[in-house]
Amino acid sequence: MPELFSPDIDQRRTIRFDTHLQALVTNDWQERSVALVSNISHDGIRIEGSRALVDIIFPNFNPGRPARRHSLSLRLALEEGMKITEENSVTLSCNSVYVLRQRQDWFQLGLIYSVIDAATEVRLEQFILELQHSEPR
Repeated sequence: MPELFSPDIDQRRTIRFDTHLQALVTNDWQERSVALVSNISHDGIRIEGSRALVDIIFPNFNPGRPARRHSLSLRLALEEGMKITEENSVTLSCNSVYVLRQRQDWFQLGLIYSVIDAATEVRLEQFILELQHSEPR
C-alpha cells in the first residue's frame, strides 16, 4: 500500500514492542476518536484506526499534499485488551508523524511523544520494561 505521508527518517531509534491497547485521541478542537495502539517504544507509538481517526489527527488531510504535523492528546490504557479507566491509563501529549493506509478504511499513524510529566513517564517506563521482559528472546 502506498504511504500517504511518511517521516523523512525513522523518528524512533529504540526497540518497538507490539501491543494491543485501547486509546482515545483528542485534537486541539476537542474532537475525539478511538484508536488501537499496535506498538510502543520509548520514543513514540503507532496507532491504528479508521478514516475518522485520520480526520482527527490530520484535519483536512489531502493525500496529494504533504500533511502538516499536529499536536494531540492521547489517553492510553496500560493493560492489554482493557477499556480505558482512570486507574489503568495515562495521558500523553504527542505530535503526528505519518499516516499509512493499510486497507480501504484502516490506517496506521505514527506519533512521537512531545511532553510527558514525571508520573506518566514512570508508569510508561514500567509498562515498557514489563513488555521487554515478556518478549521472547
